[in-house]
Amino acid sequence: MVAVVIAAQLVVPRIAVGTSKKLPVTSFPRTGGTWTTVEDRPIDPELKQRLAGATIVERIYKNGHGGTVDLLLLTSNNLEDFHDPTICFPSQGWAIEKQKNDDFSGFPVTTMMAHDGPRTIKTVYWFVGDYASAYNATTPLEKKLYKIRHLVVRREEGTCLFVRLIANSNVEGDRSLDDFMATFRPSIVNLYANDPKLSPKRLAL
Repeated sequence: MVAVVIAAQLVVPRIAVGTSKKLPVTSFPRTGGTWTTVEDRPIDPELKQRLAGATIVERIYKNGHGGTVDLLLLTSNNLEDFHDPTICFPSQGWAIEKQKNDDFSGFPVTTMMAHDGPRTIKTVYWFVGDYASAYNATTPLEKKLYKIRHLVVRREEGTCLFVRLIANSNVEGDRSLDDFMATFRPSIVNLYANDPKLSPKRLAL
């Protein structure tokens, strides 16, 4: 078996894999434009225990027009702390529909509607990480190796940050999301601007 492993390392090129790092999410602004934080959402103790290596910030922001946005920022240097919302939401009782890849304020994102009884919300989310290695794969063999590795790992290696926005699923909610991003987009980018290897990415549907 050892001989097989050594032989494989000699024949197959070693592929570069991005590494996760923690970003300063607790410094994210509490106010901006007409937006201000109206609630700091407590993190569920069970979740905090499961994601012991993560730093999580969740806040409700409200603007001068009465619009609200729920912002969640999760950062960790442990890849296991990042999860697909399409798995987390149903486990909390939400039914998901109209999920699609989109571009939002210059970010590659995933949007989806979720409803729990009479309430329907719109969720926008994306990830930030060191994905350049996989993007820069040039040979057919490298691309195949990354594809095989992703099937095994099932997470985007190099992920550092998860960003999730929630608003009501209506015209006012869409306006709130647009206004929130017009105000806070630079602050989101500033969380990772000092590391040129980090870039935003949506999950492949």
